[in-house]
Amino acid sequence: MSENDGYSLFTARFPYDRSSDLDERQRAVLDRHDIFPLEGSLRLKALRRPVVPEPPRSDENGGPCSVCRMADEDWLWCDERWGVQAWSAPRAFPSVLLFPRSHQDLPDLPPEVAGELGHALRQTARAIEMLEGIARVHVEKRGDAGEHMHWYLLGRAEGLMQCRGSFLPLWDMLLAPMPDEIWQATAKQIRTNMDSVGGIATPRLSRAVSANEAAPC
Repeated sequence: MSENDGYSLFTARFPYDRSSDLDERQRAVLDRHDIFPLEGSLRLKALRRPVVPEPPRSDENGGPCSVCRMADEDWLWCDERWGVQAWSAPRAFPSVLLFPRSHQDLPDLPPEVAGELGHALRQTARAIEMLEGIARVHVEKRGDAGEHMHWYLLGRAEGLMQCRGSFLPLWDMLLAPMPDEIWQATAKQIRTNMDSVGGIATPRLSRAVSANEAAPC
């Protein structure tokens, strides 16, 4: 009888509770295209056993949601159904979070909001790509911290070829953050760019709001 009997199809095959040196396949993944931001002697951290059922996220099952409590003036940019917010503390690269104003996760979006999602992502990405020195915008949805759907849009600086691909968020966390005054000016420019591209879903309702310290969900 395996110690992993009773685990799901996606969890039963892993070894748990023991770290290990990287094997050839794992080293090749990290060395690919020179985009992994760390070097030297690395070990694979021990994988903890699954926690089933998972604990609820902070805003699940009626828990308080910081996004739902935000007024129009708290957003970097908003309209009736969508809001854009920046991180409260500076990061290495420009980035924002895109939220629906209503409290749903992606599988539960109302049809009218779901139908706007692609346009909302496009318009927000355009606002970041309009910044001087930004080559590409990466888009990512996680959702492990909160139920209220949020998309990360992260701009990659032009010329930083090592920051291409899936490790850009890690580079963003490890590289020195930009000075606060540049961070604030960048957020203000993104807000201006959102208006210049016509907002998201309902341009007649879109309006710029005062930039604030952001507190992403």
